[in-house]
Amino acid sequence: MDDERLSDDLAAWACFRLDRLQPGLRILHLYDANGVVTKGVLLVRIRKTVFPLGRRFAKGGGIVKEKKRWGGLGNQHASRQAGSEGHQPRCGG
Repeated sequence: MDDERLSDDLAAWACFRLDRLQPGLRILHLYDANGVVTKGVLLVRIRKTVFPLGRRFAKGGGIVKEKKRWGGLGNQHASRQAGSEGHQPRCGG
């Protein structure tokens, strides 16, 4: 079997802060493994929906009440809002 066909090399990557993406159709530029912009782009449609705390999106477009979570995701959200260092997402190199 041809090993070249089975390789899983990185073709391109992209990383964007979701809070900075504006709704609508957007073109996102892709980067190579060294962080250099390539000719590759993604055409995406951005649509944001904010749900009340304690609810989540369910298949079929409805909203269902969320079961009790283990792990305290609310605390992570609060620390990000307070500007806690070390919790900021990082992209690329």
